[in-house]
Amino acid sequence: KIAYLIKFQFLHYRFLTRHQFLVMPVKYILVTGGVISGIGKGIIASSTGLLLKAYGLRVTAIKIDPYLNIDAGTLSPLDHGEVFVLNDGGEVDLDLGNYERFLDVTLTRDNNITTGKVYQKVIEKERRGDYLGKTVQVVPHITDEIQNWVTDVAKRAVDDTGKEPQVCIIELGGTVGDIESAPYVEALRQFQFRVGHQNFALIHVSLVPLVGSVGEQKSKPTQNSVRDLRALGLSPDVVACRSEKPLQEGIREKISMFCHVAPDQVLAVHDCPSTYHVPLLLHGQGLIDVLEKRLDLGKMLSPTASPLVRSPKLSGAEIHMNSMLVPKGETSISRLSSDASICSSTTDGEVISQPNGVNGFTSDAPSSSSAAAPTSTAPARHRHHSHRRRKKRPELSGDTALWRGWQNLAQTYQRSHETITIGLVGKYTDLHDSYCSVTKALEHAAIYSGKRLEIAWIEASDLEYVPSVRQKSKVTKVASHQEPLDSCGDDASSQGEPGSTQDLIEEKEDRQRKTRSHHEAWKKLASADGILVPGGFGSRGISGKMAAAKYARENNVPYLGICLGMQVAVMEFARNVCGIAGACSEEFEGAQTKSTGSSESSKLNGDMKNGEAKVNEISQDLRETSLERPFVVIYMPEISKTHMGGTMRLGSRSTEFEGSKMAFSISYQLYGCKPLIWERHRHRYEVNPSFVPQLESQGLHFVGKSDNRMEIMEVEGHPFFIGAQYHPELTSRPLKPNPMFLGLILASSGNWVLDEYLETGRIQTDDREIWVT
Repeated sequence: KIAYLIKFQFLHYRFLTRHQFLVMPVKYILVTGGVISGIGKGIIASSTGLLLKAYGLRVTAIKIDPYLNIDAGTLSPLDHGEVFVLNDGGEVDLDLGNYERFLDVTLTRDNNITTGKVYQKVIEKERRGDYLGKTVQVVPHITDEIQNWVTDVAKRAVDDTGKEPQVCIIELGGTVGDIESAPYVEALRQFQFRVGHQNFALIHVSLVPLVGSVGEQKSKPTQNSVRDLRALGLSPDVVACRSEKPLQEGIREKISMFCHVAPDQVLAVHDCPSTYHVPLLLHGQGLIDVLEKRLDLGKMLSPTASPLVRSPKLSGAEIHMNSMLVPKGETSISRLSSDASICSSTTDGEVISQPNGVNGFTSDAPSSSSAAAPTSTAPARHRHHSHRRRKKRPELSGDTALWRGWQNLAQTYQRSHETITIGLVGKYTDLHDSYCSVTKALEHAAIYSGKRLEIAWIEASDLEYVPSVRQKSKVTKVASHQEPLDSCGDDASSQGEPGSTQDLIEEKEDRQRKTRSHHEAWKKLASADGILVPGGFGSRGISGKMAAAKYARENNVPYLGICLGMQVAVMEFARNVCGIAGACSEEFEGAQTKSTGSSESSKLNGDMKNGEAKVNEISQDLRETSLERPFVVIYMPEISKTHMGGTMRLGSRSTEFEGSKMAFSISYQLYGCKPLIWERHRHRYEVNPSFVPQLESQGLHFVGKSDNRMEIMEVEGHPFFIGAQYHPELTSRPLKPNPMFLGLILASSGNWVLDEYLETGRIQTDDREIWVT
């Protein structure tokens, strides 16, 4: 009777939890980093969330940034990467963009915690007297505020179900031991006891560097990092080892021994062909098995859930046989299996595909798949652990369809051969993370179209006109005979004064470098299949962006301008087509004049994909000295001119297509002929409505508007020349590319590809159908 009673209580408990009559506590997974910053915590956190979502759980994510800024809106892209904008207008760290892309969720500004936000909230409470005269200290007031913030945000719905998340991924920015992150480490140390040991897990990401000429891997940095973390009161449950190559023999065992974790809790995260392969890499090493056992995740699954298929560990013979099948010089992760096989890992963390086709691998025959739901119906192989057998689950759910779609994504990325080159003309090209969302959106569209993307990074200022060295030497030669302004009794040549021999040599070398960069930039632009001009702020490089827009317009090259990219296209059109001399933006009022265009463009021959194309001469002076210039782009009246942080037009806002222009609008068709769309914005300036009639009379049509604001523009008679005031890259997803970027990729593939897609909804490549939308 006692046994039957216990069994009845257990089954009753499982019934209540699975049908959500009894609320299960949220599971928290903390991701920390050691040794160096920028080690890949965001991608590993996002990949872990993706696996849990494919497992059948609802997942949310929080990013903790220890800096004192209130948000990322005032940070330089060259220092911190791009600023990601959320639906509610929050300007946050770019890692939240990774969370949204991988998990396909909609986060809020509160999902990004900064020290500035926490201290601001605590000080506001102190001013109101909420602490009742107590001395406000880091412990307990700051640490309690951090814990309360995490528990509050973790319960907010982030997906279409409207239900509370079941798992919360927390990424702690920086590295273990940083002074600014100390309050967060202490808060999370307390937090693990607040939520309970069974509801808290920790993944520590560390570096295993290659040292010496022989490339020996060293585990000591990881050992020291874990030791520092444990000294602060946090012990990792999983150690993710970032390395250039798969872990060498014995490294996993050594890290396991000295870091107080089991060998199967040491994961090798070596460099992959793309970030889309990282979830497969983690899954192949049993991350879900570790988390399921550690957090007892099985109790949280609904009866209809279909968890991920398990991956067995391969024997030594199987490892050797599979590794021989990998071509020399090609990492085994690049030989991914099809939907019917799951990537497995060897003892050193190297991904090996299960034999399933010719020569032990999946056949390279093309396969059809859909972004919304893959068309492949091949059932997955249900594998089992050696120590227990899992009951047979019901048929595949939507979560497993997500996993199959992700496998198709990684597979298509690896097998695409036809290359599309997009010239990205920007001002922060020295740090590619400044355009992280833009490059990801291009990748999503390229993979969706069955193409391999190649980005030609073009610094906008390099496109601007540079006088020849001979012309410059004539000018400096005259200046060299003039007396120095202030010699102070010293030898001008030894001091490097203006006009000295050393100064002339350095100036000549600098001019030669700029001339080479100028020529190389125009060669890249001329050889690109399409041109993209993203957003930005400030006058630097504006002339080069306008020159790129003019080249694309005159040579029928597909062009997509985003935010500032749309504004410079409007200014260029106003000057060179409408004849509005000196048309400019209020943002650049008072900026120094710089003549652009280029004599180089008149003689440069670019080798294009469709044949050789001669770059037309661009000799228009794009910057006028007159202060009484017509401003075709103006400051929005409601925006503050004294405060910079959080004062722009931010967040998701609607755009309505003009009814009279829907018939010829390409963007309207790309958005599925929807009269109203929602996209995210981040700008202070807009097109001046008073110039719209004059611009439209010459063929530049504003097909999408928000009230009286110009949102989407298209040039009549051009195969693809589109500008968007909003930022379409922020809503692109790996399995659901944004229509604007998809249109750019298709137009860059050839006019017939875009036309066929708009007419039939199909994408054809190499006489075969890749996707049906």
